[in-house]
Amino acid sequence: MPRTTIAALLTLLALVAALAAPAASVAGAGAAPKVVVIVGPVGAMTASYQADADAAAAAALQYTPNVVKVYTPNATWEAVKAALQGASIVIYMGHGNGFPSPYRTTPWPLSQNGLGLNPVAGGDNTTTRYYGESYLASEIRLAPNAAVFLHHLCYASGNSEPGRGEPTLAVAQQRIDNYGAGWLQAGARAVLADAHFGAAYYVNALFTTSQTIDAVWRGAPGAQGNYLAFPSSRTPGALGQLDPETPTSGFYRSLIGDPTLSTTSITGGAGATGVLSGTTSSGDPAVPAADPTAVDPALGGATSPALPLDTIPPLAVPASPTGLTAATFSPNGDGIADRLSTDVVTNEAGVIEVTVSQPAGPPVRSFTVPAAAGRVRIIWDGRTDAGVIAPDGPYTLSLTPRDAAGNVGPTLARPVAVYAAVTVLPASSNPFFPHDPNGTAPATTTLGFTLAAPATVTWTISDRAGRTVTTRYLAVPLAPGAHTFTWDGRDAAGNVVAPGTYYSNINAGNGSLALRTRAAFTVGAFAISVSDTTPARGQTIAISVISAEPLGASPRLVIAQPGTTARVVTMSPSGSGYRATIMLRRTTRTGSLVLAVSATDLAGVTNRSRLVLPLH
Repeated sequence: MPRTTIAALLTLLALVAALAAPAASVAGAGAAPKVVVIVGPVGAMTASYQADADAAAAAALQYTPNVVKVYTPNATWEAVKAALQGASIVIYMGHGNGFPSPYRTTPWPLSQNGLGLNPVAGGDNTTTRYYGESYLASEIRLAPNAAVFLHHLCYASGNSEPGRGEPTLAVAQQRIDNYGAGWLQAGARAVLADAHFGAAYYVNALFTTSQTIDAVWRGAPGAQGNYLAFPSSRTPGALGQLDPETPTSGFYRSLIGDPTLSTTSITGGAGATGVLSGTTSSGDPAVPAADPTAVDPALGGATSPALPLDTIPPLAVPASPTGLTAATFSPNGDGIADRLSTDVVTNEAGVIEVTVSQPAGPPVRSFTVPAAAGRVRIIWDGRTDAGVIAPDGPYTLSLTPRDAAGNVGPTLARPVAVYAAVTVLPASSNPFFPHDPNGTAPATTTLGFTLAAPATVTWTISDRAGRTVTTRYLAVPLAPGAHTFTWDGRDAAGNVVAPGTYYSNINAGNGSLALRTRAAFTVGAFAISVSDTTPARGQTIAISVISAEPLGASPRLVIAQPGTTARVVTMSPSGSGYRATIMLRRTTRTGSLVLAVSATDLAGVTNRSRLVLPLH
């Protein structure tokens, strides 16, 4: 893999707890934890990978004598399989082969998401045979609370091969999820991938600190700080995380599994494979817990049994790199930016405790949101505990996860602001049709807003692509009250704009607060809406149409999809518009679904509009 410049330590001092005891006490009185270091054949990069592996092995030998190295040209499956049994820490450096892949259209677990090894012992350092996730899941049993570290691989952290295009975020997440699946089935509780940085730092952190694997990962040199998370679809309950170089590219660091796994659990899990008796399924120690149904032993009854007790706090992380950025909303009931939503991902079920506070003030609102493991949406409607809209100003939204056992995790904080002084008015005619000014309906629409307090306003109209077509105000101070603008559908040059979706954009501020809003409306004969804007073949969808002008008869709807003959249906009146429900054809072709609406207005002019949607 190509190397990039390794960034300096970013957050290590903030995340790492006090140093633990020396190695002998870290591992406990049982067997020494087993560390397995594997290097597969990588051609010209073999010597470099082996040097990184040697550094990691040397670090491990400071804390445990149970270090096994399996290097090319003798890193065969049989040798690796024997070494991995009961391992607490697995380090692999070599080629990666994952999915989604440019070589296959469907997953191939026999060779994907595993190890690239020597076909036979004593061969060369170039020929590679891949042993995929099915080999790991069926033939490997790691120690309890094991952690796996994948270094310099393609695919494992979401990345592509050198010379191939950057994957999308969705593809990167799939690759991370798939690459972790086999290792997690083999007994690992966490799989960490770092394409550019070696393993020695991680080994030292595991043995000399008491912290979570999540903190170890976030404190590593090369951490970018662009964290985002997703619930695993391959491994129930597992949490996937990325730390790309930018919010949408450079996928070279990842972590999947249980982010609350502690370093002491990893290094103290030696001595057996599978789940140890005396632990819960999560690896937490089983300790005596009160049983309200137990009989007092002093009265001759049975003793209370040792029940599993969860003592590890949950973790919540932003669902996107920008999930905790500052935001302003306007809870005034105009349907524009009335609520503030924040998405997080949690690693276990429980609740999210939410508090909203002003700077240096008590909470104005407190509530809880039920949370299953995975993505959770938290919505604040701008109201206080008294049920009234909070005064305009800055606030802090604090989100604290609490699991079913009562453990409380770290709090996330998001700065937000309420600015309800700007109320958007609906377009007077929506849609409106300036292309047919025949007098049967208005060829203009009136847009507007009201101000509850003075503000400086920029007001523009833009098209769907974000291009400004005309400007009403440009940083103009305005007094409280209603402000309207009747638009005839012409741009700044006096030309009638093309049919389509347009936006009334209002940017208002008072010096300390600022709000950007946009209200959509339609220019054209018909406004067409669909119950699902990304329909699938064979799906039933509802199409609704509102006409800009009175019609002489119900409109006709033409449905055109690839691989089929176009169909025509007559729409039925519904409320102030028309409606039709159709089932799309089941074909072998994806592409574009075209919905074309036509009807004759009262002046005898045939009006037409169409909507094009992606079809999958």
